[in-house]
Amino acid sequence: MTATATPTRQTQDATELLIADHKKVKALFEAFENADSSSKKAQLVAQICKELEVHVQIEEEIF
Repeated sequence: MTATATPTRQTQDATELLIADHKKVKALFEAFENADSSSKKAQLVAQICKELEVHVQIEEEIF
């Protein structure tokens, strides 16, 4: 973010990030449901957890 960004713009950017993150996590959950191996499921769980941590951080810092 640039130094000239307004709080409103910051909130809009964060909202866009959260919407994109929702889509990404939803796709990861779908991939988990369709995964055949436990190793693939474990990989997806780790990735989902990482994405959710980022999501929470954005919410806590911006909202």
